[in-house]
Formats: sequence, C-alpha cells, structure tokens
Amino acid sequence: MNYFVYILKSDNFERYYTGQTSNLQNRLKEHNSRKVFSTKPFSPWKIIHSETFTTRTEAIKREHFLKSPPGWNEVLLIKHQYNKTVGVAGSPEGPKDPSRTPLEESRHSDIK
Repeated sequence: MNYFVYILKSDNFERYYTGQTSNLQNRLKEHNSRKVFSTKPFSPWKIIHSETFTTRTEAIKREHFLKSPPGWNEVLLIKHQYNKTVGVAGSPEGPKDPSRTPLEESRHSDIK
C-alpha cells in the first residue's frame, strides 16, 4: 500500500492545506464535500502537489517536516512553481532577483 503527502489549494481563496493519506482521490473528495473541519470553509480544493511513500511513518514524517519552520521554504517553492505553471499574475517571471528564493523575495517585496 502507498501513502501520500499532498498540498491542496483552494479554488476561491488564497489558502493551502498539507496532509497525508492512503487514498488521495478519496481524501480530496472528503475535503471537497466539506467533511474536513479545517478545510470546510474554503472549498473547493485541488491537488497542486503530492509525494508517494511506502510506509505511513515516512508520510507522517514528511508531512510534519512540511508543516515545520524548516519545511516552510520548500512549501513556498512548491506553491511558487505551481503558480508559475498555471500563470498566476506576476508569477511566470519568478523572483525579481534570481539569487533570492521566493521566501526571500516576499520578505523584500515591500522594499523599493
């Protein structure tokens, strides 16, 4: 059996959700049918990223990492890549300074 870590994006809000499951399509249906308390107000959702693991332990460790401060920059990169792929306004060109990560760029976006 495979286990998945996934990142969802709300279609109507600038919200993201990270979770893990053994059945990715069923879990997405649960999120979109408003059965999950934490995602209920922000439906509908779409999967923007998923990773496959052979054990639940590995998937849980990865989920916890992505939800921790050291993993936030990686999640920002995933979000940025997704936005770049779908052509969200301002995203296709990437960071203004190519030496900066998206996190660094967002910290400097107010500086003119």
